[in-house]
Amino acid sequence: MKKDDLMQQYGLDEEAAQKIESAWTEALKGFIPKDRFREVNDAKKKLEDDLAARDEQLEGLKKTSGDDGELKKQIETLQKDNAAQKLAHESELNQLRVDRAVEKALSDAKAKNATAVKALLDLKDARAEEDGSVKGLVEQVEKLTGAEETKFLFATEQKPAPAAFKGFQPGASSDITPDPKAAGFETRLADARKNKDTIGAISIKQEAAAEGVILM
Repeated sequence: MKKDDLMQQYGLDEEAAQKIESAWTEALKGFIPKDRFREVNDAKKKLEDDLAARDEQLEGLKKTSGDDGELKKQIETLQKDNAAQKLAHESELNQLRVDRAVEKALSDAKAKNATAVKALLDLKDARAEEDGSVKGLVEQVEKLTGAEETKFLFATEQKPAPAAFKGFQPGASSDITPDPKAAGFETRLADARKNKDTIGAISIKQEAAAEGVILM
């Protein structure tokens, strides 16, 4: 619940509303939406039902097997199939939980393109814990958000853009001189956008920012 809503609906002052908003945000950390919980729970139930059906079939064969070699062979085959299916279901359930954990981590980090960022993560041997977390995932995402070559993949708070003209002063005369450096960056950016060169446009923005020019 947002601070402004609390102030408007319940007549709280700003300080009290801020405290409640912070407490509410903290309480929701790690919360799994109902539809996602149901999806994981359904997968788990399917695994349990399949195993129960196979166990029942095994018990039925054991009761009628006696010393018959063929029936014993069927039981052994069924046991192997049962074990293989159990591993497959557990792997599927783990992958589902890992995907959910990655989705949440990238959402919290404000990834601009979750698919692109996910491709940079090492998830080869990722295992989901009981609480849904994945060991090392948060650290991997934090490393990407802090690295110069990848931090542009995440949204950050935008600072007010400085004037792209030399000698600009609020309230001063409108007779101002354009900054040739800023104009050059703007021309290159316009060409990149015209050619639908997204990577090139991002690179130009980064280069301009390093020179103190903020491009929109």
